[in-house]
Amino acid sequence: MSYVYHRSVKRWFFLLIGVAVPFQWVIMKQALDTVKPLVLDSIHAADAAPSRTANGQRDNLESLKQQMKPSRGFARVPQAPVSVSRTELKLSAETDVPQPERSITINKSRQSPRKPTIATPPTTDTGRGSGLTKANEIKGIPAPSIHQELERATNAANSGVIPTIKTHVPSAPQIVPSSSTTKFSSFHWQDPNRFRFYKPDLICVGCYQHAFPSEVQIRDNNGTVTTAMRNITCGELIWNETQQIISTSIRLNATIQAASEIASKYPDHCQQCDPASCSAEHKIYIRVDDAAPTILQSWTRPISKLLPKSNVFPKEGVQNPKAFFANPSNRYSKTKKYFWEYNPSLVVLKGHKHLIPPGIMHNNKQQSAFLSTHRESIIPTTFLHYGKIRQKDLGDLPNNWQRFERINFSFLSHDMTVLQEGIFNVGYADYRLFILNEQLYLGMWNRIYPIWIMPAKKNNNRTANNDTKETFTHGHRVKILRDLYRPNTCPFELHIAEQHLCCANGCTGKNYNYFTTRDGTMWVQTRPAGPLEVQKVVPCDARYWEEWWTQAPTTNETTIYTDISVPAMSFGTADETYLATLGVFANHKLSSHRGTACCIRMQYHEHQDLLIGISHRRDRGNPEWKSRNTQYTSNFYATLAEPPFSLVRMSGSFCLGHPNQEDEAVNHLVPLTRLHNYTFGGIHYYKCPMISFLHSMVENPSNNDTVIIGYGVNDLINRFVEVSKANILQMLFEPYG
Repeated sequence: MSYVYHRSVKRWFFLLIGVAVPFQWVIMKQALDTVKPLVLDSIHAADAAPSRTANGQRDNLESLKQQMKPSRGFARVPQAPVSVSRTELKLSAETDVPQPERSITINKSRQSPRKPTIATPPTTDTGRGSGLTKANEIKGIPAPSIHQELERATNAANSGVIPTIKTHVPSAPQIVPSSSTTKFSSFHWQDPNRFRFYKPDLICVGCYQHAFPSEVQIRDNNGTVTTAMRNITCGELIWNETQQIISTSIRLNATIQAASEIASKYPDHCQQCDPASCSAEHKIYIRVDDAAPTILQSWTRPISKLLPKSNVFPKEGVQNPKAFFANPSNRYSKTKKYFWEYNPSLVVLKGHKHLIPPGIMHNNKQQSAFLSTHRESIIPTTFLHYGKIRQKDLGDLPNNWQRFERINFSFLSHDMTVLQEGIFNVGYADYRLFILNEQLYLGMWNRIYPIWIMPAKKNNNRTANNDTKETFTHGHRVKILRDLYRPNTCPFELHIAEQHLCCANGCTGKNYNYFTTRDGTMWVQTRPAGPLEVQKVVPCDARYWEEWWTQAPTTNETTIYTDISVPAMSFGTADETYLATLGVFANHKLSSHRGTACCIRMQYHEHQDLLIGISHRRDRGNPEWKSRNTQYTSNFYATLAEPPFSLVRMSGSFCLGHPNQEDEAVNHLVPLTRLHNYTFGGIHYYKCPMISFLHSMVENPSNNDTVIIGYGVNDLINRFVEVSKANILQMLFEPYG
């Protein structure tokens, strides 16, 4: 009986659906037929308007449809510049489908031009050397399209903020190329090998998130209005203007109209927001994983041979991490810990050989070209973000992880072969090497220490913890550190000065960049942008073995240079347009620009030196943005090399990619780096690791026209890449050639 009853109910249910759905469709069709003529009339009226683009062509929506065929989410690059209709066009960034990598056949013979062009990068040798791979990577720097401002606003935009312009802040110095400047080859937007995806928009690049300081009125919950200075974005102004237009009339081109009005209302800051002020190619926003500089050579570093086998994550765990940790004997415990090596820092020893004893500079008739450090950490970052493994499945992770932090000092040859190395227990993290005024320094968090690499004295009773604080080296009271695993046989030891240096105002933080001006003054760049802050480096009275956060400058130096203005980025990326659809322009969920690598002197304009560095921003994760926590993008930036160190230029955002498959023969942890990719707007950027932390950048001692960038991949391995200086300058100043 029950069975018959249920069958009867089911029949009535489907009968009701069969009648209701067609009936609803008829009603919807009638409504659409009523609205359609009104919509078409509005479109025709917009297309009939005598609007013109920068090149004088009449806007035409049909031209856009004909020339910009969508392909798998993002449209292909148009074969010729097109005119964009003033009718608002919205393309979803969430429909991106990954495409297979293009296979590129390259010549195996090595070509090393002195000044490699960007449009046709030179091929390099794929042979292996001394345990490190040299991988060919032909990656095009995208023909960046806008001067984007991804400036962090100090406060989130809200309905209670009323922008009122009170003061005019001078813009950054204008850098104009001269006849003596290196010329770059142009980008070819039609070249499919340059980049795979891009997102067209109706707003010119450099508009949405271009920020400028403004005096604003903020109303709190009690209705009290206060005045404060903060950076406000042009996109924020356009969004508010658009809402006002929509609230008073139905306009299909409300955003275009709002952008034009804001451009005329704020010509000093938002002129680039006028859709008629740029060509179609300046309205293209590219992907961050297609925006990286061309890589000429790459090296993936093998795991240190000094680490005991029990501290190295085994190959069987790489294939199936979840199954590996399912075995309790493989988990973290008081007696079992795995060390991960990442975030390499480099200094060039050419011209500074006096800093290293001769017996250490040479090994097996090879001379050291670089001194390198990297972090040896027990933190399993890659698994903590891996959704298939819970933290408790990893075992007993110590809370006092800093007690287990190690630093690896390595001497590398020109081809990145490890000649000598040692592992020391310094006790901090985020290590960076610097050579300033012919002295070797080690930066840790908010302080910097003079250090010396000294020949180890023979002592059979020596242990790694048998250090002394009463020894003097070059007149400094020092702490001596010895190799943790070879205290009696390591050929060198580390001397760290007790007296360290710090910021003039005793600042706290990390990721600081240190450099010197031509007069020998030492400076620290505590913020690279938004705002840029530079101040003098002075001695501090805190001791090495005291509380690491405690420090107080011994002088009353108060020289601090601050530049709150941020120039528009040289090209834009698709995440900017995605945020614009959400009404987000201040990027308050992203960290401000932080120091990553600095500084290399380059000359772009005649008689003008610039300091070129790399900044990074961290995504704190936002479900609405469909993004992950703790993922990074990078930007090149250029400042004046002398006071006031004004910020001149910033490139668009980019990331450096994963190791190549052939690198697995050098470091068996390489497959683990592919567990996590950069994710934004629901799109997985398959060429971009979640964490690509560019930790150092130095001039290549073998080629004055290139630099070496060292970075950590997903907090797992160390990688080095060679990039052309011309390529970097092109990304900063001439993204269109």
